[in-house]
Amino acid sequence: MDFSIILLILILIVIMIPSLIIQRKQRRHLDTIRQLQENLMIGDVIITTAGLHATIRGITDTTVELETSPGVVSTWEKYAVIKNLTQEKKAQPAVEAAPEQQAAGESQVGEQPAAEKPADDTNRAS
Repeated sequence: MDFSIILLILILIVIMIPSLIIQRKQRRHLDTIRQLQENLMIGDVIITTAGLHATIRGITDTTVELETSPGVVSTWEKYAVIKNLTQEKKAQPAVEAAPEQQAAGESQVGEQPAAEKPADDTNRAS
């Protein structure tokens, strides 16, 4: 009888651990989106959950006024904003510095040079 109780507990643990890990990931993702929504500023270019690209023209506690075309402003819930393109562009130059160094001919440590292609493909079967 002790063995069946231990087996039941082990099965419950195996089932519950993956769901707890998934919940933790989702909570982290939602926290980053909430923080993004709290840090919105007038003039930011954003994307909504519906895929609308717009510029923020006004902000209240719960809503944002989005300009989709010159002179066309609509009011949306703040929770609809899912991506801030302005903030991503500010963070991007630091990430792009490394590829620019590689383009100048510098190779990273441990990187193998690309194999040269043969100039003549006459031996290639068609």
